[in-house]
Amino acid sequence: LGYRELAPRTSYAKLLRAEVALRHRLPPALVQLASHLADPALAAFSRERLVRRPPGLAVDRPARFDARFEDLWRAVASSSRVLVERSAEILDWRYEQGSPDAARPCRIFALERAGKIQAYLVYQERRGSWHVLDILWIDEGPALEALLAEFLREARSAGAAAIVLSTYGIPASLAAALRRFGFVQRQTRPPLMLHVPQGSP
Repeated sequence: LGYRELAPRTSYAKLLRAEVALRHRLPPALVQLASHLADPALAAFSRERLVRRPPGLAVDRPARFDARFEDLWRAVASSSRVLVERSAEILDWRYEQGSPDAARPCRIFALERAGKIQAYLVYQERRGSWHVLDILWIDEGPALEALLAEFLREARSAGAAAIVLSTYGIPASLAAALRRFGFVQRQTRPPLMLHVPQGSP
């Protein structure tokens, strides 16, 4: 009583290595062999093989957030989408960028064109899987598709087992893009709740 659902929490995952699924179904001696046979098929039929990086876009992996990320946030915030503040200072604080004490460092993966960030995500490695903690992109053009394709290529090349993205109130455009790239929606977790005082509209 007194609480209202503000946004559902949704999780999407994409398997990159068959070992993750097979380890609970096959004897340990067979897992590595079966994964060795299945992994090339997972890669061969994944959408990132079909998506080429548009001319002019380049991958950027900055160690810290800077003014370019604030410019992207302001450009996206000027549209109708509701966003939390993403100044460089707040992003560095939230994801402990530059902190040598971070237990699990967060990394930035971005696409830029002519010195301007077109899309980025923040991820963290946990037990071999890459967990996406934040993602933002310019609505117009191919930035989102290109970001997902490049990130999948990077994760697969690095040997990541899976990619997981969990968020509140996922935009329809992002949900559709994730499905095109083979992400599967997992069980929805408890939603974000807002306490509403008695008598409020």
